[in-house]
Amino acid sequence: RLLGPYRVLFAIASAICIAFAALHVTAALRALSVVGVGTIVAGEYGRGVLGGVMGDFLGATICMLEVGIYLAVGADVSRADAAALARCAVVVSLPQIYGRWRKWYERRHGYASPKAKEC
Repeated sequence: RLLGPYRVLFAIASAICIAFAALHVTAALRALSVVGVGTIVAGEYGRGVLGGVMGDFLGATICMLEVGIYLAVGADVSRADAAALARCAVVVSLPQIYGRWRKWYERRHGYASPKAKEC
């Protein structure tokens, strides 16, 4: 298997060591939290919407997490607006919410298409 537990643990440990060696403690914690949350969200999105992870999706995830790291490191957290961040989170999650509602609605009203058969 290409991505075994030892490789994952090594990647996590090296990311933590590099972040704390290169950044101030609070900036490193912000960057690592952005990467952790972004990785979980991207994984769930890829599994739920795309049905798996593809190369283009991985490339886009890396680019978005890189921008997120830059924003987290340069953020002025003393001026953060929690209400604005909550609104942003709701807007970002709307496609997932709509997709789940649509699947439920189509199943409930008999509009769901039959599953594809194996050839």
